[in-house]
Amino acid sequence: MTMVRSREPNALLRRLLLAVILLILLGGLPIFAQIAGFPFLPSTAWVENSLWLALGSGAVAAVFLSVIIIRGRKRDGSSRRAVGYLLLLAFSPLFFGALGASAIFSGAPLIYTAIFGKPAEASYEVKRTGSGDRRCRNKIDLVGLPILNDRLCGFPQDFAESLRPGQTVVVAGKGSAYGIFVDTARRSDQP
Repeated sequence: MTMVRSREPNALLRRLLLAVILLILLGGLPIFAQIAGFPFLPSTAWVENSLWLALGSGAVAAVFLSVIIIRGRKRDGSSRRAVGYLLLLAFSPLFFGALGASAIFSGAPLIYTAIFGKPAEASYEVKRTGSGDRRCRNKIDLVGLPILNDRLCGFPQDFAESLRPGQTVVVAGKGSAYGIFVDTARRSDQP
């Protein structure tokens, strides 16, 4: 009797899935770093220069994982009209696309800066300030950064209130040409 190996799930598909999952994890890394108390901001120059690569990465993650969800649902014979499935299918491209883009915008620069960073300063333009919420007290939103990594949190209230839209804030910490781990911040008009 000869043993036959199933071709499903496809080995190439499994390898691609592993690559996309690693991309998603890389995209989530800046969020986990923020939660762990290591806020990271990518450089605005990197964000501008990597726009098309990040959009491509986001599109690959969104499309590929959506196809995996559809294919898995079809293979196991479950109802493809269930409300939970339809919601998953509607929002998974947005979620996975944002994480795929974040892998390029913030994840890769975070790893590079963690390994090769040196004490540095970087300037960012303030978009707006606000009181924030329990996850981000006294938030300072910045211009030109991706949506998942575009704010400073936890600085004193009087510092956040002293900033106006259009002003420049200078952050210092361990940095590289691709981003910076934020330790301190000051207004640029202060010596």
